[in-house]
Amino acid sequence: MSCQILTFRRRGATRHLDAVVGVSQRILDIHTGLGLFTQTPLKIVIRNASTADVGSEETAMLDGTVTFGFIGRLTEEKGIYNLVRAIATIPPERIRLVIAGHASESQRKQIKGLAPNARIEFLGFVQPKEFYEQVNVVVVPSVWEDPSPLVVADAQAACKPLLGTPFGGIQEAIKPGLTGWLTSPDPDSIAKSISAIVEAPQQIVEMSGRLKSGINKWAFDDVVTGYRNVYDQLMRGRGMPRA
Repeated sequence: MSCQILTFRRRGATRHLDAVVGVSQRILDIHTGLGLFTQTPLKIVIRNASTADVGSEETAMLDGTVTFGFIGRLTEEKGIYNLVRAIATIPPERIRLVIAGHASESQRKQIKGLAPNARIEFLGFVQPKEFYEQVNVVVVPSVWEDPSPLVVADAQAACKPLLGTPFGGIQEAIKPGLTGWLTSPDPDSIAKSISAIVEAPQQIVEMSGRLKSGINKWAFDDVVTGYRNVYDQLMRGRGMPRA
């Protein structure tokens, strides 16, 4: 009820818009399904793009160890605890988890307690490139409709395959079997997906190569072009000259 009251005026205001942009089709569909932007003539998706220095070098798998990485907020909705519970069930000999982002002492103890035998390294706040240079696969285990996480764009710019959950804009950015994998968000499903990746590490190399060659490449210039195209369509619709 409080949410309905808060958004009452906003919902009505969407009737006066000429265009709406969603950072993913899923997030746009959720809003239109709830009755927002239903009368907006132009609805378009323009995904987020990476603007960070993330590098693009392949990370070696020393001694057959596959390094999985998580970067972002260590919160329940981001799925970090499900990921750690999954890691706890996998023999630690061939797997390592690197976590980047602020982690309080209590969070570190909680995570270590969930997976006491796992090889987990906390990097804290680091430059994105420092994180991506250390990992082979980036995990985005969100348990909610994450609209379009920047980590997805950054990982692809860094040519790192993604293991993600089928929510929000995550599923739209991953081409399963080509640039990454999709998994259900529960610990058992994540563990099975990670185990399958570890058993076939060559696919990591192949996916990194595809990303480096430009498959699914989406740069900030594409975002700018997308918004310019929206403005151009609106101006043409009003018989106005292009800027």
